[in-house]
Amino acid sequence: MSTREITSKVLKLAKKEGATDAVARVEEIEWHMLRFSNNSLTVTKSLLEKGLHIFVCINGKKASCSIMNLNEDAIKEATVKTVKLAKSSRESDLYAPLPKGPFKYDKKFKKVGDESIEVEKLPNIVKTSIESALNSGANRVAGSLIAQRVKVFQETSGNARSEFESTMYNLSIRAFTDSDSTGQFATTSTFISKIDAEKIGRMAGEIAKMSKDPKSAESGIYDVVFGPMTFADLIEEVVDASSAFSVDAKTSFLVDKLNEKVSSKGVTIEDDPLNQDAPGSSPFDQEGLPTFRKKIIDDGILSTYLHNSATSKKMNQKNTANAGLIHPFPFNIVVSEGSKSLDELISSIDNGLYVTNNWYLRYTNSLTGDFSTILRDGLFKIRNGSIEGPIKGLRLSDNMLNFLKNIEELGKERYWIKWWEVEVPVLTGAALVRQMKFTKPTI
Repeated sequence: MSTREITSKVLKLAKKEGATDAVARVEEIEWHMLRFSNNSLTVTKSLLEKGLHIFVCINGKKASCSIMNLNEDAIKEATVKTVKLAKSSRESDLYAPLPKGPFKYDKKFKKVGDESIEVEKLPNIVKTSIESALNSGANRVAGSLIAQRVKVFQETSGNARSEFESTMYNLSIRAFTDSDSTGQFATTSTFISKIDAEKIGRMAGEIAKMSKDPKSAESGIYDVVFGPMTFADLIEEVVDASSAFSVDAKTSFLVDKLNEKVSSKGVTIEDDPLNQDAPGSSPFDQEGLPTFRKKIIDDGILSTYLHNSATSKKMNQKNTANAGLIHPFPFNIVVSEGSKSLDELISSIDNGLYVTNNWYLRYTNSLTGDFSTILRDGLFKIRNGSIEGPIKGLRLSDNMLNFLKNIEELGKERYWIKWWEVEVPVLTGAALVRQMKFTKPTI
């Protein structure tokens, strides 16, 4: 069966079985991974796969499933079982009928990024990144390069039919001088020509070289420069909290904050689904609505939550075309450009820290925004406007609203950041944030 025959069959059968709403989405994926360690390419993997994703709703009762076997019997079985599961599920108060199409989509975004993946170029990107990190002072380099091409065809019972293709390249490099002296940087793009392997390798290698022989640090309240890797992670958490699903569930620190000042003036954060450079781009959401760029935080003011049809109906607010059939989500996150270089941000601190990376951010209370995260790779003491030396033994333990309100300056050189700690592509630079709390690990 053709892709269109598959989606049509699912919708027709779902309706026959009793579904009031249904979405069928077919994704064809070409995927390549190159993993490297000890300065050499060690693993290469490739795959081609085609999957079907089914969502059905019987008023407020919902269910979904995904299958990789796309023969006619498997499609029929999956559709019938999904409708049956919806019938037996608990009814949710988050329900609205799917938007009624047809819709028009921006033709420029029917194809995003490169026309195809030039697989033969991938090993050279790895080689360049390794050599650059080594030339910058690292002794050992590891990381991964992932290249992916996705073709999507989606059809809904609301008569929304849409398709697009997108390419993603994701390069992540970790450089070592010894076990305590490491540096990491990662970047992403839809164009292979925009993956600057030399620069990314150099940045990781330089951080690793600077990190050699770190001293134990003291806990306390510090002014801090967050590098793009850490700032991207923190900003992604803020945008995740703007999902109306989290707000409705009272698991977000942005509950009851709409149209209020939540961040310092000068901070604007947008969701941009229509950016040719960003791998999260899509001309339509999972309900088939045409996507558009919108400001989530506008000059410090929380201007919108992210909505699908169900959350916008319940909250009586504009649908932002960010479905997620169950919960709304961002496509690409863009932080406003600042006016200062990294060195200028560091020079603004008398006694503080420069944090290059973190992982495992967890909340002690998601409603208030209290969180903690482990610091990794280069961590540096700043004294009198310059880096005094590397330190270790701290974690960041503060509050998201405090973080937002204490942002003082944004960096002017921005990078698209994506790795396993930052799942949504984030365009950001470094940032100067005042008065953040750092603690000693308890274990």
